[in-house]
Amino acid sequence: MHLSASQLSDIKEMIRCAEDDLEAYRAEILSLESKVKLLSIKSDLLEKHTEKVRSLLSPVRRLPNEVLGDIFSYCCESNFRVSSSRAHRNTFLSVCSRWREVGLTTPQIWSVIYFGSSILVDTFRESDFTRTEVALRRHIELSKACPLDVTIASSFPEFHPREEILLQMLARCSNRWQRLSMKTPRNGIVTLPDLPILEMLHIHPHSICPKTTFPNKMQSLKHFSVNAFPGDATTFVPWRNILSLELDLGEPNSVDQHNLFGIVKRCTNLVTLDGTRLKVLLIDEDPRKHSRIL
Repeated sequence: MHLSASQLSDIKEMIRCAEDDLEAYRAEILSLESKVKLLSIKSDLLEKHTEKVRSLLSPVRRLPNEVLGDIFSYCCESNFRVSSSRAHRNTFLSVCSRWREVGLTTPQIWSVIYFGSSILVDTFRESDFTRTEVALRRHIELSKACPLDVTIASSFPEFHPREEILLQMLARCSNRWQRLSMKTPRNGIVTLPDLPILEMLHIHPHSICPKTTFPNKMQSLKHFSVNAFPGDATTFVPWRNILSLELDLGEPNSVDQHNLFGIVKRCTNLVTLDGTRLKVLLIDEDPRKHSRIL
């Protein structure tokens, strides 16, 4: 079909108008898509903000700081562990600013210190000990005047010289040791520091050597647990104050009848005696025979 010049002009005008409309539509679509994206972003931000505001209504928010601190002390594994090249980190302190503030101002959370030697000499790094020394000092500072629960344990024949520095730092606050458990190299700790408020003491036989010197005054001691009878136990233990006595000596560490009964007799306020694996050598019997009496 042959189109006239006027018809061709009309068609071209129609195409131009359509293209203008398409361009306008595309621009409008882009504008609307941008608005949708912006609204989506605003919606996400508002949703997150709403969740944060809603969390203010959480029951834990209404707990007094003192109660929250008690919960942390009871539930959180926040004791200091010198048992690797890196100090234990308290992740709950990173939950929120309030938790961190409560955690750092609640001494009971920092009252448990576990000194477990597992740092091998061949993997020794000065930076690790420096970091641990700083962390231990900070831990002791945060415990303030709170009584301490201290465990000193090692499976190695001797302490590393840098570990001895950490032990000396720990010994400087021995006036606050309330509970002490020791399983150290035989020559690891020769002299124990003064322990004026110590109430519980557990001693492993390897922790004691002939040169071991115990403090003269341990008048607060009430609970004594031992895996072997120290030679001078009768001198450093205030037996009349002992309420709970645990003897886990086993067959290789039998004690004679007079020694055991003499000790028990001196515990005039004893409430609990645990001797599950105790075997006593009866002096009137053949030394090769043993009688379990507890």
